[in-house]
Amino acid sequence: MGKRETILEVREIDQATGEVIASGSRKKWFSNFRSKQGYLFKPQAHFVRVFTGTKLPKEVTVYDAYKLYLLIDKLENGTNRLVYRSDHTNKSMHIGHIAAYLGLTYNATLKFVTRMIHAGVMAKGKITVGHEKIISYYFNPLYYIRGKWLSYELYTLFQDQLDTVLPEWVKRKFAEEHRDPDDPEDDGIDVPGYENVGTDYKASS
Repeated sequence: MGKRETILEVREIDQATGEVIASGSRKKWFSNFRSKQGYLFKPQAHFVRVFTGTKLPKEVTVYDAYKLYLLIDKLENGTNRLVYRSDHTNKSMHIGHIAAYLGLTYNATLKFVTRMIHAGVMAKGKITVGHEKIISYYFNPLYYIRGKWLSYELYTLFQDQLDTVLPEWVKRKFAEEHRDPDDPEDDGIDVPGYENVGTDYKASS
């Protein structure tokens, strides 16, 4: 009691290229209580990251920020998509679901979501379920993110804003890994400051 076993994955990464040089794992026991730090509270709980120093756009009012705070509980881990549970699966929330959850009218919610999209805090995308295209709403990971990983899909939804903070090698990797290998004219996603030179990118003058 008071201890938990954790498997640590250790990676050595080349800071210049982002390539994994070596990796491995080992077990380690952690105490759930430390005299100086106190009790390790809810270590297995799902969490949403909010980054200090990143302020919401000035057009987002205090009331808007409160509604965003309520909605972060509905973010799907790994995708930042607003979802609800139905038939043991996550399904995309549409305006009606968001309105019911916030206790607002449909029109008020539509105006709120539209305003957040224009402010760059949210985005509207589509996912394919079977043969059907489903409208989905996402949160900008610059402000709130559920999970630790930035997916390609989430990156493309907010690329203009994320490109200002991501390392160049990350943007290059996204572009390289999602280029169509059968299309010689496919440069991948647009990475400002780079030009396609076949199999790699170089800084443009």
